[in-house]
Amino acid sequence: MKNTHRRFVVAATAFGLALAAPASRAQEPHAYLGAGAGVANFEDQVQVKDIGDVNLSDDDTAYKLYGGYRATDNFAIEGGYRNFGKAKSGPFSIETDGWDVSALGLVPIGPVDLFARGGVIFWNSDGAGGFPNDSDHDLMYGLGGQLNLGAVWFRLESEWFDISYPKDTQMITGSVGLSF
Repeated sequence: MKNTHRRFVVAATAFGLALAAPASRAQEPHAYLGAGAGVANFEDQVQVKDIGDVNLSDDDTAYKLYGGYRATDNFAIEGGYRNFGKAKSGPFSIETDGWDVSALGLVPIGPVDLFARGGVIFWNSDGAGGFPNDSDHDLMYGLGGQLNLGAVWFRLESEWFDISYPKDTQMITGSVGLSF
């Protein structure tokens, strides 16, 4: 009986500590800045006058600069600039960048935050070889996680963009940030 009681006390204590861990690291509302780099993946097919369909499947180096405000442990608003790089296929190419704003829903688990984001990107694409020059605003969304080490944190995330040129654009980045 003592052994069963001891197991119950250990299990109840572990459960209580797990529930209290996020509350014990509760953060005050704060602003933050971050910078990241990674890869953008492009998949598109464009109808080019006098040629027909041109398939574009390429990766390029991408980067982003962003800032935000974490209002609670579970919610932040973020905005920034990103450059997707240039996608090429023979004489055809397209270069895309944009400004974005999104809301983040965060789940703190000890020193790690898991998050999902949804927002809008105001993008601009410069095409060559028959790809169009275009700009518009479209939806963006993503998933990621960050390791918090005091005021400094490291983030890994994957984001998807419903932009028109190039379609099916994904950006995977690692970044570092500073809370203040």
